Formats: sequence, C-alpha cells, structure tokens
Amino acid sequence: MRFEWFLSKDETKATLIEVFADSDAAKLRLENLLASPIVGPFQNLFEPTSFIVLGSIKHDLREMLEGWEADFRDYAGGFLNLP
Repeated sequence: MRFEWFLSKDETKATLIEVFADSDAAKLRLENLLASPIVGPFQNLFEPTSFIVLGSIKHDLREMLEGWEADFRDYAGGFLNLP
C-alpha cells in the first residue's frame, strides 16, 4: 500500500495518493475508512475537488464508489521502474 500527502507551498491544496495491491485491498481500505470514528471530522477538514480511480477495479468496489463523483480511468500503457 502507498499512502502519501503532497501539499502546495501555501498549504491550501493537497493531493492524496493511495495505491493498493488490488481491488480487494482498496475495498477493504474504504470499508475501514467508512467504519472509522474519524470519518466525520475528516470530511469536515477537506473539500475534495476531484477523485480519480486508476486501473481496473471489481464491480463491488465500483458500486461502493457510486455517489463519490469518481473519474474512473483504465490503464492505457507505460511502465514503472524502481531501483
């Protein structure tokens, strides 16, 4: 799992990146978030401006994300080369 925040210099904008091993791991993360007592206060701190889901996901996760105004994008190509 990858979970990182990136802030603008003035700290008024943030980008959150979460990467999961597969669709099931992403679904478990979402289920845990929704069941968490911090979900309410967390939502009051931020105003999301976009939500992008990259790669293929299972139908059950896609259904859970209905209403989140997610932009679903399928993998098109490329590579990842880490040291």
